[in-house]
Amino acid sequence: EWDESSFFAYVAEYCAKEDAAVVRKLYDWFCPRVDRVWWGQAQGEPGFVPSIRQGKTKHQLCEIWGKGKLETLFQWYAYKPQFAEEAKRMELLAKFNEIPGVDLPPDSITRRPSIPLAVFRDDERFDQLTELMEWVISEIRAMPD
Repeated sequence: EWDESSFFAYVAEYCAKEDAAVVRKLYDWFCPRVDRVWWGQAQGEPGFVPSIRQGKTKHQLCEIWGKGKLETLFQWYAYKPQFAEEAKRMELLAKFNEIPGVDLPPDSITRRPSIPLAVFRDDERFDQLTELMEWVISEIRAMPD
């Protein structure tokens, strides 16, 4: 069982100090904007998933892993009405790739590629990421229930 305090203790142990600061900033940014933060783990590494609910559908926005990476969830977006169309996922991919230091290949729209959080140490890049996530949230919220 992971929670905020155990997760951030793990992050402090396994991440560079600068990446741990990015994890904290992302967590603090997501919390007031999402309906739930789910804590989990894969292969012993903890992570958190910010999610929102639109109607009866739960939307996981991304996953932040305890060793300093952001996992995109294109694979799951494909099953949600807002991003079911390939063109919409390609638009999202283009928005990710506009961030300097991010270079996801076209086949990313069927997978869950990760981006090192070190990319977002720079305030401008961090802001680009949060603007992208704000766009994703607005796209989801714009769909009827």
